[in-house]
Amino acid sequence: MDRTVPCSHCKGSGKEFASMSLVTGEINYRTCSVCGGTGSVDTERSDFTQYPDLSLRKAIDLMEEHGKPAEISIAGNNDFHVLFPDGSRYILGGFTVGYRGTGPDYTKRFLDAAGFNITMDEIAEMKPPITLTAGQPYIAPKTLLFRARTVEEAKKAALDAVPPDAEITALEVVFDGTTVGKEEQIVYTTLDDASKMARARLSESAEIQEEKIEDASILDRGTADGEGDSEDEATEKAKTKLPEGASITDKKIFQEGKQGAAIIDEIDEYYARREIQQMPLAHQVPEGAMVTSTECIREPRRGFLRLGTKDGSYKVSWRLPWKVTLTYQRKHARKKVVLIFRLKPTVKVTYQLHLKSR
Repeated sequence: MDRTVPCSHCKGSGKEFASMSLVTGEINYRTCSVCGGTGSVDTERSDFTQYPDLSLRKAIDLMEEHGKPAEISIAGNNDFHVLFPDGSRYILGGFTVGYRGTGPDYTKRFLDAAGFNITMDEIAEMKPPITLTAGQPYIAPKTLLFRARTVEEAKKAALDAVPPDAEITALEVVFDGTTVGKEEQIVYTTLDDASKMARARLSESAEIQEEKIEDASILDRGTADGEGDSEDEATEKAKTKLPEGASITDKKIFQEGKQGAAIIDEIDEYYARREIQQMPLAHQVPEGAMVTSTECIREPRRGFLRLGTKDGSYKVSWRLPWKVTLTYQRKHARKKVVLIFRLKPTVKVTYQLHLKSR
């Protein structure tokens, strides 16, 4: 008796849509990802498709025919194995768990329609394999790690820790005790702290076999600038910009401070100051100098026969600040820690409790 039916995903064609040319309209196909190109699948996969919207419609159709599911098992590949009260079994695809997105959104809609009270947060945290039973509240599977001298001892400890009414969904040997590793770390700390910090980054299964600690300190170099009315003031301002722990290795006077004054004939103080600022060299004023004060030494006056106005004279004082550059270096205390370790025999057990509803 033939126990196969046409593939629902590709409608029995053995191929699925891949792409379409926007120029010619030509459609390209690829081998169906569900039936592998045969066009047929087992009867349990008669309604299997990887499109979540189509899977939801098929799931609702199946529930109208067979009633709400008695049990839903989610396999590691996210296939949903659905058992109905009349004994019918179907495998549905397209629904996913373990994150938030389109697939889990359709999973929530399917589970709601099936009568399972599962929140979106619980769906996002699910890690298959998982079995959901009608009438029983969902309890997230628990995963425990056990370490021992041997794999057998770790397995025994894991199995002993599982409650009698729980279902073991996975028992995995994470490390068999033969794995040896080497870890090199650069630690910014003192010698006493280096070992502790490096070890803290290793797995709890790591058993240290050998440890080496070497000095790996480096020097950080840089410059700091200061400006002031005197060399000392500029130097002190530069020092305030030094990073903590830095030591000065050199000092250069980038600009010597000067001060002076220029006599400018202009109509008022404003134009006298502006002339110094715009044409300092014309008045033997160094570039970058700042005007500190303006003093009128001769007022503007009317011209001959009271025609026009003659410029007044203004004493414009200026100052060129001192600029100092300090070169510094700072030592970063670093240690290179080399750890040779063995990973202890470690077993991971995952189990799920099935509690009956009240």
